[in-house]
Amino acid sequence: MEGASIRVNVYDLTKVNSLFRKSKLGVYHTSVVVGDQFEVYYGFYKSGCTGVDYATTINSLPSSMSGTFYSTYELGKSELTVDECRKVARQMSLREEWLSNRYNILNHNCHAFALEYCKAILCPHKLLNFPAYVFKGESVGSALYDNFLSLFIDKDHPPYFLNKQPYKKEENRPPTIIIQSPTKRLSVW
Repeated sequence: MEGASIRVNVYDLTKVNSLFRKSKLGVYHTSVVVGDQFEVYYGFYKSGCTGVDYATTINSLPSSMSGTFYSTYELGKSELTVDECRKVARQMSLREEWLSNRYNILNHNCHAFALEYCKAILCPHKLLNFPAYVFKGESVGSALYDNFLSLFIDKDHPPYFLNKQPYKKEENRPPTIIIQSPTKRLSVW
């Protein structure tokens, strides 16, 4: 069986992004496309359920979002098949850290999920083409929050999407995802 091709899609969520295009600063949504078979992403839906979901149509934003397709970044072939990659996505969707109510617009969002999912299904050297600029908006957002918005928000009760104490994964827990095939075994935290 051949490994699945993996790419990251980036979507513009605001027209203002065009003003900052050269600096790659903006508000983006990211998702991961696996072998042109499915596109998976993370976002807030409602409390108590997973935030991991699949796009209805590949290369299209979820219906709950508005914006436009911006770019795609080919990361290469996974050693896993499409079905094995789908299993990894399914197993990640069951983990507490990817519950919908764990979503944090500044530091535990679609970009964090896309990167973690890619780490789970690709060799490290294939992550070099991951569009790291999508994290720039978070840095600016965090600085704005820390230096301005936090003056007006009750720090003990911030809005859920600005919660400055995001879910932290346990450092010494055993692997929760194990994919086995006749030729390889992959364990992921």
